[in-house]
Amino acid sequence: MSTGALALHEGVLFVGRYTSGGEVLVFDLDGRQLEAGFHLPPMQGASGVALAGLAVDSDRKLWMADVQSGRVRCANLFGREGADFAPAPGKLEAPMSVLLSASSAAAPIGIALAETSKWTGVFVATSGKSVGAVGLYLANGHRLLVLRSLGNPKAPFDRISGLTSFRNILWVVEAGARRIQVFRDGEFHFCFDGGRLSDRALEPEGIPRALAPVGDGRVVVVVEESTEGCASANTGLFLVSERGKPLCQLAATGTEEGRISHPVDVVVEEIRPWPHESEAEVDRRRRILVLDRDGDRIQVFNMAGRCYGAFPEFGECQKSRVPLEKPLQS
Repeated sequence: MSTGALALHEGVLFVGRYTSGGEVLVFDLDGRQLEAGFHLPPMQGASGVALAGLAVDSDRKLWMADVQSGRVRCANLFGREGADFAPAPGKLEAPMSVLLSASSAAAPIGIALAETSKWTGVFVATSGKSVGAVGLYLANGHRLLVLRSLGNPKAPFDRISGLTSFRNILWVVEAGARRIQVFRDGEFHFCFDGGRLSDRALEPEGIPRALAPVGDGRVVVVVEESTEGCASANTGLFLVSERGKPLCQLAATGTEEGRISHPVDVVVEEIRPWPHESEAEVDRRRRILVLDRDGDRIQVFNMAGRCYGAFPEFGECQKSRVPLEKPLQS
């Protein structure tokens, strides 16, 4: 099974792919591949590279959660690696089997920035069902803080599939518990049901996979069907309010273009409203990018649910690339 991750920074999309040696590709939001990008070699003792989380900080350093090596890795835009560390997981109650090697029973499965006036570091989530699965780390691997699931020091996080931050807010997407927890300044704030985001309570629930903040309090969530071929009104691409109330379904589940199939990650474009522009007009301009088909397709939607199609060059990208010798141009 493939995986991958997205990160959007200053209008540039970074895509982590799963290959025998991982690669990070770079695109503009119109789907054109840029010259930047690099090949990420496997670490010693690992059979390959599987990027399950990706974040870009203000210095344009890329922070990557590599499942196969069990380490968080940091590289610049040339692909030159600097810091790396293994997160300290809590007690594992049940492992997550997907993509895990025997040596990485609790590998990093998600990563998010923690750049606030209070902290500078990265939040890292480890796989499986465990207490203390999310921690705040410095670049040298020193753990500053352990998050409490549901505010309870004994409650486990259940198979985290996504980790996203915006300012002092952190969202933890739990595939196992079918819920999304919201933390403010590292403290539990509230949670909401990520498996039932439609008004059809009797239909099968879905599995939340990833979340992206819009920037105004609302969030976008991608939800996968719990059983292959059993799509329901609770699966697809959804817009949710600041308090977790479902607002609308933007795209349903399906294999054709304009629908979501086996979603992996999602990001939302940051744009500034024009003078006297309504929220609906802003939503029609704002783009949502979804990595689906187990990491093999990137589709573009707007906040009104219109699909602009898939990145034409993404499927044709070479599976092996060497580090490029010039940085990304603004």
